[in-house]
Amino acid sequence: YIEMYHPPFLSSIQDKGIRAKSLESIFPSKTFPNHYSLVTGLTADHHGLVANRFYDPERKDAYQLGNNKYTQDGSWYFGEPLWLSIKRQGLLTASYFWVGSDANIQGEHPSYYYDYDHGCDNELRTQQIVDWLKMPKEFRPHYLTLYFSVVDSAGHRFGPRSEQVKEQVLKVDKLISDMVAKIEDLKMPVNYIIVSDHGMKTIDPKKTVYLGKYEGVRYEESGPIVLGYFEEGTSAKRKK
Repeated sequence: YIEMYHPPFLSSIQDKGIRAKSLESIFPSKTFPNHYSLVTGLTADHHGLVANRFYDPERKDAYQLGNNKYTQDGSWYFGEPLWLSIKRQGLLTASYFWVGSDANIQGEHPSYYYDYDHGCDNELRTQQIVDWLKMPKEFRPHYLTLYFSVVDSAGHRFGPRSEQVKEQVLKVDKLISDMVAKIEDLKMPVNYIIVSDHGMKTIDPKKTVYLGKYEGVRYEESGPIVLGYFEEGTSAKRKK
């Protein structure tokens, strides 16, 4: 997106720091598995989030993106996210959204955090990051996470090469630029790591196979990957 849309701030900071040559997401290429891999260093089969939505036959229950009953239940999450590792070194952490940050993983949360709210104003998010960094030294977090959903949402709805994605990339660029300008006024050393959770590819409807409903099969997830859970003795008969 930096090369496609030339967002001014992100284009400028890549020249001041370092940039990865490319992005290779874990499998599956979904938001929740990749976000949690970024903070644990684990692949999905080790950290437990194998999709945005999936069924656990042993628990006889399904993890569901968008449902706080599940996303805030730390028993679904394995591994140790960075905010816990850093807290256990005696430092403070903060999160204005990240997968797992509002869950009680191993009985703990970041030192400061918010429950995920998809509709939360993005400027409120960036201002809170600034406010956390303004706190007195003994209360100030050393590790902070921030998430914007608008680029991802536009890509899923309109396609990765759409005008809507371009618009949101430029909006996020401005949000980050304004936030960094405020933080620079604080005269403190801050390192920024800007990431994308997964890549996207335009899908050709002519090359798409739509699964029907079959007897004895439970489906979870949708899109380029679908998880099918088959009851013992399942037939391949399509439901009428």
